[in-house]
Amino acid sequence: MEGRPVTARPDAAPFARHCLKLLAGLVKEGRLDIRAEIPCHPCARYHRKRGLIMDGNGDCIEFAGSINESAMVGLYNDAQLAVYKL
Repeated sequence: MEGRPVTARPDAAPFARHCLKLLAGLVKEGRLDIRAEIPCHPCARYHRKRGLIMDGNGDCIEFAGSINESAMVGLYNDAQLAVYKL
C-alpha cells in the first residue's frame, strides 16, 4: 500500500529534518521498510511500539517501547524501552 509522502514541518529543527531526509532516502532505495499499526478503535490512546531491525548479514535486534522525553511522560505517563539481540 502506498502512503503519502512524509515531510518535516518547515519549523522543525535542522537535525530532525536531516534525519527524516536520511530515512526517506533509505525507504526510497528499498533499504528500509517501515510499517505502522493503526488503532482499531477511534478512542484508543494506548498503543504498543515494537520494531525489528535486520542488517544485510542477517543480524537482528528487536525493540519494544519507546523513549518519550515530553513533559507529559514525566507528569502523567510512563515510558520504557527494551532492546534484545536475536
